[in-house]
Amino acid sequence: MNKKIFKVCFDMKLDKTISIKKSKKNKCEMLDGNITFFSNEEDFLLIGIELSKHIGIDNYNVNLDSNYLFETETNDLNSNFLSFGDKVKKLYEGLMLGSWKYSGHKTMNNEDSEASLDKSNLAKSGLMEINLSFDLEKSLLEFNNSNTNEFNQTLRDAIYEMNLNPELKKNYLKECLEKITYEIDEVRKICECTNFARELVEMPSNFLTPSIFAEKAKKIEKESENKKLKITIIEEVSGGILEVSKGSLEKPKLIVCEYYGGEGEILGLVGKGVTFDSGGLSLKPAKSMEDMKTDMAGAANVLSIMKLLSDTNSKKNVVAVMPCVENMPSGSALKPGDVISAMSGQTIEVLNTDAEGRLILCDALWYIQEKLNAKTVIDFATLTGSVVVGLGELFAGLFSNDDFLSESLIKSGKRKSEFLCRLPLHKNYDKLIDSDIADMCNIQKPGSGAGSITAAQFLQRFVKKDTKWAHIDIAGTAY
Repeated sequence: MNKKIFKVCFDMKLDKTISIKKSKKNKCEMLDGNITFFSNEEDFLLIGIELSKHIGIDNYNVNLDSNYLFETETNDLNSNFLSFGDKVKKLYEGLMLGSWKYSGHKTMNNEDSEASLDKSNLAKSGLMEINLSFDLEKSLLEFNNSNTNEFNQTLRDAIYEMNLNPELKKNYLKECLEKITYEIDEVRKICECTNFARELVEMPSNFLTPSIFAEKAKKIEKESENKKLKITIIEEVSGGILEVSKGSLEKPKLIVCEYYGGEGEILGLVGKGVTFDSGGLSLKPAKSMEDMKTDMAGAANVLSIMKLLSDTNSKKNVVAVMPCVENMPSGSALKPGDVISAMSGQTIEVLNTDAEGRLILCDALWYIQEKLNAKTVIDFATLTGSVVVGLGELFAGLFSNDDFLSESLIKSGKRKSEFLCRLPLHKNYDKLIDSDIADMCNIQKPGSGAGSITAAQFLQRFVKKDTKWAHIDIAGTAY
């Protein structure tokens, strides 16, 4: 399907208009196909997500209320345009993310099968076609004629002068168009990769086994235009990865990605890839077990990041490791009470086979430090139910041995409304996973609580002292 890249135009006169106006209350009014969206929201990413519920794939002129368009305190027209451009990008990103739907697996056998097929093909791209036009000229005029922001007379004079000079106005709008179009294309690539991860997380586990996940990773490498992305699939594994997979007919895969875009330090990413988690012999309750197809969300996140680096020809150096397994019960499965050896050589007493994520992550952490020389490592995992009890579905749990890394991740999350809450690590929590017969247990002592914290303490035992490390528990936010 030929996707329409987001088009930014200042002279299109379409029949339908979206007007975004500041208001104390959120509401949406539709009349003759036109939309007036009233919002008290300051974040245009969230406005875009909300608008996506109403607009489908039609073409619209978009008019921003002058209170939104010129709300910076500066009198400089270019500075105000930068503010406008940022709103446009966020609005577009919200529309792209909010309009995504999982393609699904329904057969087309109804009377409207042709139309349904078109919608299915559209959805399979992971994106809706969005072709909006921003009538900046009209917005400038509305601002100049309004009674709002009366203090900003210098800005009004600049707009008035530009309107008197057609050549100046033409060049200004052309410059605006080129800048926004370039930045929108970058946002489009981010959205494509975000929706790629969402597609993987939604897939039924029989459509996304460890082998299929590995095939999708290799396809990304093959389709990479700059050829900087190298992906290796390791099938002969050991340690916790092998032990967790023993109960399944599906063979484990260790997916290793390397992207070197320039000089500088190597960032390491690790993603948990349990494509289905039954709990093993420590079997989960039947209720909601179908959601355990999402236990590979960490790996989906990491793979989409590696795809984005390649798509945008990033100058960063990033390596990634994704251990992919199924956790199933059988006669050959890992048993409670077993003692296993991780790739690092450390021994682990397995008290609960449903705490399998940390058993594969510890091997991935060891590998990315020892084999790929990553000095900063971030891991993503749907690791514990405890973090959902504590933080719900709004915040992910963040654990780290480095304050600067933590603050950087928290600030980055705020910009995208992906919130992180830093939780503690402490030697007294670490004692809770000590074992009498092995180096450590895979869960805390009964009745001690702090499940998400002790899981992070377990992982930290596989992190070198000179490695900057962050663990993000996305159990509540991944699905």
